[in-house]
Amino acid sequence: MKTYTKIPIQNIYYMLCYAWNCYPEKQWVDVLSLEQKDLTEMLSELFEKSVSSLVKKGLYKEYIPHQEKLGVIRGKVNFTESIRSRTFHQAKLVCDFDEFSEDILHNQLIYATLRLLLKVGNLSANIKARLKRLAPYFANVSIISLNAKLFDLPGIHQNNHQYRFILNLCELLYHQVLIEEGRGNYQFKDFDITDQKMASLFEAFVRNFYKKECPNYKVYREVIYWEADYQDFLPRMETDISIKAGNRKIIIDTKFYKEALTLYHGNQKIKTQNLYQLYAYLNNDPDRHHYQMEGILLYPEVDKPIDIDYNIQGNIIKIKTINLNQKWQGIEDRLKCILY
Repeated sequence: MKTYTKIPIQNIYYMLCYAWNCYPEKQWVDVLSLEQKDLTEMLSELFEKSVSSLVKKGLYKEYIPHQEKLGVIRGKVNFTESIRSRTFHQAKLVCDFDEFSEDILHNQLIYATLRLLLKVGNLSANIKARLKRLAPYFANVSIISLNAKLFDLPGIHQNNHQYRFILNLCELLYHQVLIEEGRGNYQFKDFDITDQKMASLFEAFVRNFYKKECPNYKVYREVIYWEADYQDFLPRMETDISIKAGNRKIIIDTKFYKEALTLYHGNQKIKTQNLYQLYAYLNNDPDRHHYQMEGILLYPEVDKPIDIDYNIQGNIIKIKTINLNQKWQGIEDRLKCILY
């Protein structure tokens, strides 16, 4: 059984919030009410509530360049295009101007996702009815066809930071909708977060949790270079999580595996590749001359908790697990305990 099938829905919700830099206390859902819901249904409800909050504040707008043949001058006259198009015979000029509009990719992706959800056959009628009430707010937004590459294009910054969570949600929902070829029917797939996606979510969740909950620590990712004459052909070393806390430097490698340990001749052993990777980080990190180095391999707990500490050539190396199938307060306490 894959480990994420044991994670309660509300815990996946919290993990998404941290992974997407949109922390739980800023959300619109009482997660305790989500326990009995299907995950896709919960994400669709989150989408509806997020869009509702967005339209109340007003859709984000940007200046969009336009070019038009006009009878009055607006913006700048494009003489080259006016001459080429012979607009003088029509008593018009080609003008270039900017228009402040909500018809931008951010809103187009949200509107396209909303329209997609309305076509999904196995989405509850209650959520669909609420989504229909939101559609008129996007009357001035163009209809686009969704594709995976579009979600990489919208820029998120201080003026539109509220879009980060909802656009990530749009992308996740988009990948869950299955179109039945030939029939044109839309259905949600059985929700399945692949091991690769769950590994990325787990890593981002843990890193951003420490950023948020340990403000006195420096939490970041970094590239560590091999202590070698040259770097050609050597594998890239990039940490999942690096933390500086006083005179300690902690490197955490998150691993979302079904099992933290492996069997070798009937005995349980730490996975060789994982340990060697962490050991290479610690022994090539230039900060090792100035900090007490610690390395942590962090796994989700499957059958039993693991708490193992080693001192290997002066480096503290820990093997830890965290039970994601428990009340959220227990997850918070465990993550803090791992560092302290």
